[in-house]
Amino acid sequence: MMDIPNSVTEISESVFNSCKKLSDVNLPNKLVTLGENAFYDCDALEKISIPKSLEYSSAFSHCEALTDLAISEGVTTIYSNAFEYNKSLAKVTLPDSLQTLGEYVFRYCDVLSEVHLGAGLKTVPKYCFYEDPELVSVVLPQQMTKVDEFAFGNCTKI
Repeated sequence: MMDIPNSVTEISESVFNSCKKLSDVNLPNKLVTLGENAFYDCDALEKISIPKSLEYSSAFSHCEALTDLAISEGVTTIYSNAFEYNKSLAKVTLPDSLQTLGEYVFRYCDVLSEVHLGAGLKTVPKYCFYEDPELVSVVLPQQMTKVDEFAFGNCTKI
């Protein structure tokens, strides 16, 4: 487990790249920037809680043990490739405050079976849930205006 001090506001790119024993990280609420690939390929990372002010892109890609993903109410954007190739993530609930979801965010999540999209989301971008073979339940908000190309492509159980 790693507790990052609350005084930290920025973590640069690839800082914890391929840390194979890191299983739990507490990100401080004051954290604003998390560099690209910051936790890329952290195979043992099982639990992460995303503070509401955080900006990140592909920070948690290839974290194959991630099962517990808590995204705080107040988060407005999840950037591209953020959680792709997370092979143990079975359920995702996105907060109502979420307005923008990046491309490829949850692609190749092998056991992802249930997704609840927050009320503030109006678009599901291209390839967002691409090739998630176990996806059987998606709850789309009433205000949804666009589902982009291949957003749920190759999700064979839908």
